[in-house]
Amino acid sequence: MKHPIAVTLSETDRASLHMFIHAGKANARTFTRACVLLKAAEGWTDAQICAAFDISRNTSIQVRQLYLAGGLEADVRQGLPMEPGQAARIDYEYERLGTANLFFFVEPLTGWRHVEMTEHRTKLDYAQCIRWLVDSVYPHADSIRIVQDNLNTHTPAALYEAFEPAEARRILRRVEFHYTPKHGSWLNMAEIEIAIFARGCLSRRVESMQVLRQRIAALESERNAQRCTISWRFTSNDARVKLHDLYPEVKKKQD
Repeated sequence: MKHPIAVTLSETDRASLHMFIHAGKANARTFTRACVLLKAAEGWTDAQICAAFDISRNTSIQVRQLYLAGGLEADVRQGLPMEPGQAARIDYEYERLGTANLFFFVEPLTGWRHVEMTEHRTKLDYAQCIRWLVDSVYPHADSIRIVQDNLNTHTPAALYEAFEPAEARRILRRVEFHYTPKHGSWLNMAEIEIAIFARGCLSRRVESMQVLRQRIAALESERNAQRCTISWRFTSNDARVKLHDLYPEVKKKQD
């Protein structure tokens, strides 16, 4: 007979589980849990699941309960609840059953930012973000200057792989890329914003991709409404003093 606790997977969770199974990189325990959740969502009975994956009925039940209680990032060991004079405690050990990529867009002087969450970090994902920036965020701008690092996906060629040549040229005519040096931390303003979102969205366990999207959207809306800017105190004059080796030395002509 079917277990009374029904399991319903979101499309995102279902895709994440299929990704783990087909990637072939998950450990045996994670692989089995992923298979159990998928088959439970398809309506398999405990008897069918136990026979197919050679597990006990208690294991089948526990996998369902962990998912319903904690989503894909289910705790391996149960935490200790709050008690008088003692905060709730969570074991450091967990089982990761999903990953996500975040594209950060930050305009430090105006206090605007946007976080685009994708399942992968590919050239196609990057190209879609650049087109969104050009067409939706700055539709009337003649030129958009983008400061970015040197990831292999951050190239004009990515747009030609994603779109027809005419569309790629249309977008690139309005974009001006500026790349940071390969050696050294030159994206500190972006890293400040990333750190804020890491503390606000990842300081506690994430039950599912949907929960992560909700946390990101809430923090993004809050900071945009407050127009939180970044006060950057390292000026060009400071750079010329501390990084003088990187600046050309101009020699004045003698009469």
